[in-house]
Amino acid sequence: MLDWLSWGRQHLDKVENANRNAVLVLDENNRLFRREVSIARWDGEIAWVKEGLREGEKVCLTPIGIFAAGMEAQPVSNRK
Repeated sequence: MLDWLSWGRQHLDKVENANRNAVLVLDENNRLFRREVSIARWDGEIAWVKEGLREGEKVCLTPIGIFAAGMEAQPVSNRK
């Protein structure tokens, strides 16, 4: 079960100005949607997400200049 998810500040910056407690999540059709999350801790470099994401969900880590809900994205896996 997913209890915590952490990532670097560069990935949180894209939503920091609008709402630091949100991320972009890919749905099953690879479309992006904004999702409110609960941040347990943020030290300025790393954010620990406590609630709002489910195990296996894909989170967009690429900064997006202009975002529109439902826009298509091309997922890239770093797993080998």
